[in-house]
Parts: sequence; C-alpha cells; structure tokens
Amino acid sequence: QQELPHIKFQIGDRDGHPIRRMKGAVNSCAGVSLGELNYHKAMVEHSPELVAIFKPVSHYTDRNILIGGAKENGEQMAIMHVISYKTPYTARGQPVRITLGLSEDAAAAVLFSVGYLSTLKATWSFDPASPSIHFPVINETYQ
Repeated sequence: QQELPHIKFQIGDRDGHPIRRMKGAVNSCAGVSLGELNYHKAMVEHSPELVAIFKPVSHYTDRNILIGGAKENGEQMAIMHVISYKTPYTARGQPVRITLGLSEDAAAAVLFSVGYLSTLKATWSFDPASPSIHFPVINETYQ
C-alpha cells in the first residue's frame, strides 16, 4: 500500500464539529473500502463527533463477510465492523459519508475502493509532472 497514491479526505461536518483530514490509500483494484479495526476504534474513542455509524457486522447480517487477501495462516480476512464518517460534503442534497469495512487484518488504516471512487466520479491524471485525482461530485482535487 506504500506505492499506492494517497489522498487526505475531509471528515467531520460543519455543524459545530471539527473538520479533519483522513489520509488513505487509493486502490482502483479494491472492491470494498477497508480500514484497520483498531485504528478506527481509536478514532471512535477519541473523536466520536466525526463518526455517523460504528457497528459490528452482526448488526447487519448473520453471515461472515470474507474479503480477498489471505491472512498468514491462509484464511481469508473478515470484515468485523462497519464505520461511516461524516463529511462536510453533500451530493444531490444528501450527506456524503465515508463508509469502510473494518478488519483486524487490513494492511492499511484506510483504503479507498474503486466503488467509492466511482461514486464520486473520480478522474485520474497520470501526468508525471503533476499526477492528480479529481472528484467532481465534491469538487475536490488531490495531487
């Protein structure tokens, strides 16, 4: 994940809550946005005002949600919790949230998936002098 491009996405809302930036890797091959469980548990404990939802997967389904990427013992990784962060953005009159599946075995604190990039209609510039990712839905560009 060190070689992937990174963005610092704004989290929090403008209704009296602080705006902070969450740094995450951008992976156009990832099928689901992921995060490392203990990192995000700490975010919930230290900055609960930034969080819209933090629930175990069992709140949504009685099945295990397995994801690609083998653990050291050869087992698949499982999403254990779901977190949704508030953002200062809206799209079509609705708040934009950053939602991540959380696993104890995730290799990155935050990994934005192709689905998330597609939702925000991301466009990439691979210009070596100034590579960038533009998100027209929220009118942000990251270099």
